[in-house]
Amino acid sequence: MATRFTPVRGKDADIRKMGYNEGYVYFAIDTGFIYVDKDGEKYTLGGSGTGGGASFVWADADEDTDLFKVNPDDDDDTNYTMSVFAIEGSTEDSPKYPQNGLLVINSDGRFFRVTGDNAENNLVNLSLIAVSGTGTGGGGGGTSSADLTLMMGEELFSGAIFLYGQSKDLTLTATSTKDSTVRIYFTVLDNDTGKTYEYPSGGGGYSHPSGRVFTFDAAQLPSSSNLTITIRIDSANTSMKNAQKPKRVIENVKVINVGLSKFDEDAYLPLVKPDDLAGTLAIDFIPYGDPAIETTLHIYVDEEELLSAREVISSDDFNAHLIRTIPR
Repeated sequence: MATRFTPVRGKDADIRKMGYNEGYVYFAIDTGFIYVDKDGEKYTLGGSGTGGGASFVWADADEDTDLFKVNPDDDDDTNYTMSVFAIEGSTEDSPKYPQNGLLVINSDGRFFRVTGDNAENNLVNLSLIAVSGTGTGGGGGGTSSADLTLMMGEELFSGAIFLYGQSKDLTLTATSTKDSTVRIYFTVLDNDTGKTYEYPSGGGGYSHPSGRVFTFDAAQLPSSSNLTITIRIDSANTSMKNAQKPKRVIENVKVINVGLSKFDEDAYLPLVKPDDLAGTLAIDFIPYGDPAIETTLHIYVDEEELLSAREVISSDDFNAHLIRTIPR
């Protein structure tokens, strides 16, 4: 018997902020993604993920009134028919037959997959399905493109800028409704040099539980003014065609250096000869990096910052010798 859940509708961003409610299934009306609260965590079941419309429709069908089992004496049979007028938005003047493969969520919490229609009798053909893909499913069989979904976090997008070597979590969620494990591949092309980087090294992909948030540290990215990052996912145990493996391509990503140039192997900035009259020492340095990023100079004396010396370095001063003075 299929598990029954409590369906909830809302916007994707609001759903991801909601607390945990055991047995709730959330349907994002703006992105088409589906989430379920189970075993203490919020999992991603799937969805279109394109922002172009939902991958499901709603229905309010009562058993033996609008919803009929094709073979009622066969407990293993999952085929049903539903009155088209039980579909949300469908009327006698304008019946709405959902496309094959779409998910139908009935008001009693059961899930069905559209397998066809019988327009002559105002019926939709359905197959009852159980909620799966919550990190516990097994392998077996070929996986269709709808069985793998990739949802990106908000941290990585085309045109994003990161500081070289600075740790920052980039998140995504890869889900397979067939396998309990997915593989995640990162390929980074440095358009400045033409060099390609694979993460993890060797190109074997990261093995990760299906439906769980995966984190990639941006500190691993090379310094470049123009990176193209390709993220691809695959089922760990199910053979799939390349066309069935979702991927995202993020372009024009910058990873920039910001700092002060080193004058010797110990990286100390040299002191200019003291000005006896002013009683000060001078520091000679060259700022480097992307002048579009605001850079602030901090000077510390005996581990305490000299607040009077703090200043924002002008974009005109990058790659030029600068001298700043501090009290002796």
